Amino acid sequence: MKKLFALLLTLLSSAALTVSAAATDGAQAQTGDDTLLKIVVCLLIGLAVGLTVTLLMKRSMSTVRKQKRADTYVKEGSFSLTESRDLFLYSTVTRVRVNNNNNRK
Repeated sequence: MKKLFALLLTLLSSAALTVSAAATDGAQAQTGDDTLLKIVVCLLIGLAVGLTVTLLMKRSMSTVRKQKRADTYVKEGSFSLTESRDLFLYSTVTRVRVNNNNNRK
C-alpha cells in the first residue's frame, strides 16, 4: 500500500509540475486550443492514475474458488444438525380433483 501511495504522489506531483509550467509560460498567448489541451492532459493524467490504482487494488484481491460444500470452514465435530425442515416464504397450492371411474359401478 505504501508503494501505491508513493506512485500516486509521484504521478500527482508530475502532473502538477506540468500544469504549473504550462500556466506560468508567459511567452505563449492564451488561446482556446491551449485550454483544451490542458483539459485533455489533465483528464488523461487522472485516467492513468485511476486505472493504476484500480489495477493495483484488483491485483491484491485474493482469488477464491466457489465450492459446493463448506467442509473446509467447519471444524470436525463442531457442527451438530438437530432439526431439518424447509421454510418457504411464498407457496402456491394447486388442487386438482381426480375423477375415479372405478367407484361408479
